[in-house]
Amino acid sequence: MRALLLVCLCFFLSVSAFAGSERFFTVLSQGSKDDVEKLILDYEAKGDTGSQANIYRGALYARMAGLVNTPAQRLEYFKRGRLLIEAEIKQNADNIEYRFIRLIIQEQAPSIVRYRDNIEEDSALIIAAYQGLDERLKRE
Repeated sequence: MRALLLVCLCFFLSVSAFAGSERFFTVLSQGSKDDVEKLILDYEAKGDTGSQANIYRGALYARMAGLVNTPAQRLEYFKRGRLLIEAEIKQNADNIEYRFIRLIIQEQAPSIVRYRDNIEEDSALIIAAYQGLDERLKRE
């Protein structure tokens, strides 16, 4: 009975984590300023300072930089996001999801912010990791 309860708990936690990631990537790719702001506030309200929450917040701050009006706000949001992203990658250098998030941000970053140093490195790591994925995941 305990084993069944443990399996159910693990299943529900993994589904919950997947739903959180799916929401993050949806907002990151196509969210409005309000959507991005709301998700940032959600992460901050939870008080979650874990690695995944930090990298997600960093990416959302960088995304927010492209959605605000004044150059000062853009720079402030972008710097805040970049610092969070880099801190988490420094601690979790082998995490492919984090490298993917940084790659997305660096590819979209304007050249004036000079945040494009790791595009080739991250691309190579992601491609190498892709080869080792389960075939089912590759199709999805």
